[in-house]
Amino acid sequence: MRIEPYHGVCAALERAIFSLVLVLLFATPLFLIPKVVTQNSVLDQKNLFAGVVSSIAAALCAIRLFLFREKKPLRRDFFRLAILGYGASIILSALFSGEVWYSLGEGLKVLPLLTIVLAFPEIIKRESDLSKMRAAILSAGFLVSAFALCQYMQMDIFKEWFPYRLPGSQARNYMISTIGNPEYLGGYLAPLALLALAGGFSDWGGWRGWTGLALGAIFLPSLLLTGSRGALIGLGAGSCLLLVFYLKHSAPIARRRIIIAAIIPVCLAFFVAIVFSFPNPINRRNHAILQRFREAINIRSESLKERVLFHAIGAEIIAENPLLGAGEGMFRVRFFPSLSKIAARDERAGVLRAIEQLRNRVADHSHNDYLQVWVENGALGFLFFTLAIAVIIGEMWQGLFLTKRGAAVSQHLPSFGAALVCILVNAVFSFPLHTPSRAVLFWCLLGASHAAALWNGMESGLLPKSDEGK
Repeated sequence: MRIEPYHGVCAALERAIFSLVLVLLFATPLFLIPKVVTQNSVLDQKNLFAGVVSSIAAALCAIRLFLFREKKPLRRDFFRLAILGYGASIILSALFSGEVWYSLGEGLKVLPLLTIVLAFPEIIKRESDLSKMRAAILSAGFLVSAFALCQYMQMDIFKEWFPYRLPGSQARNYMISTIGNPEYLGGYLAPLALLALAGGFSDWGGWRGWTGLALGAIFLPSLLLTGSRGALIGLGAGSCLLLVFYLKHSAPIARRRIIIAAIIPVCLAFFVAIVFSFPNPINRRNHAILQRFREAINIRSESLKERVLFHAIGAEIIAENPLLGAGEGMFRVRFFPSLSKIAARDERAGVLRAIEQLRNRVADHSHNDYLQVWVENGALGFLFFTLAIAVIIGEMWQGLFLTKRGAAVSQHLPSFGAALVCILVNAVFSFPLHTPSRAVLFWCLLGASHAAALWNGMESGLLPKSDEGK
């Protein structure tokens, strides 16, 4: 028989887990070891830090879930059952891959985070816990964004400790901060901008509202300067969710304020995009933001051709093992063997030219997280992953638009939901779930959104109070 969840040891475990979650959210984006060089220094160091901290937290989560009775039973929680299935599919695909130990090692980057997600309904106890998560995320984002802007303006005070080699061919390459890549930085800042702006919408005139707008005024220019197109598309999708929610649930006088609060960041983004798209005294690095977005619809661009080739390689790998997949982390291993099969089967000039443009580079990721989940974890893993996403979207939709909102989560469920939508849309064009800072952010937001949705359901009477462990 398992111990009641209100035992003192259980409470201490839950506080320890939650503290480690805050450490993950705050420290992972900032963690760097000075003057330590590997093949990919930034990602390797962050993977090391996130792996150690998340593994400790996952071990505590396992103790909490197995030794103490759940306040919210797992057997009636379709979201957590889907997460369990996804974790099992990662292990299963690794066991049937050609490189068992390597694939299991890559899976250990994900499995601790999934274990933490399972424990979120147990460790989120009050509204202040969600506020602390939001504060940790935005605090780290502020430091990351400020450092990126300092680098861009040639005021890098940490250059001696973190001597990045900055290629001068494109201005966006100077926007790297502690994340190490402008594309990764943009994908990290986009959901944070939504978390910040949601504060402006929900507390117009209050200190939280002004703080949110001020942070948004820092995140948005940084995001635009990265030139990350997928991140900006995700930002637009998340912004639509926020705007519709607050307009629907606000009084007429508050709606006018919300519209004003929405116009301010749009005007700021438009101003930054114009200024940093044409030669002028402010645009000293000859940034070309608008021109970069114009290239996104150019079917002859190298970027688009590369992505088409990566998708073709992904389809080739899926065909070899459609049910269980190639194994976690095996996309890079199967990259060249699958590429050689495509080249042997199709000798048209377009295919050969696309291969030449790779210049013997190996793509670690397919630049589409959904495709990569199917490639590496098979149809089984893809099914459980998309089921978890579908359940959380349904929970958020019900909590935001179909039920009476609980006061305790009213300011967090829309902001967390919008940030999740941003990451999920960005995942169509990039790989936020396969880089440490963004993966930690995604899985923690996913777990917190589920906990907030369950909480909201009990506040509104949709879930029985017996689910809380009575």
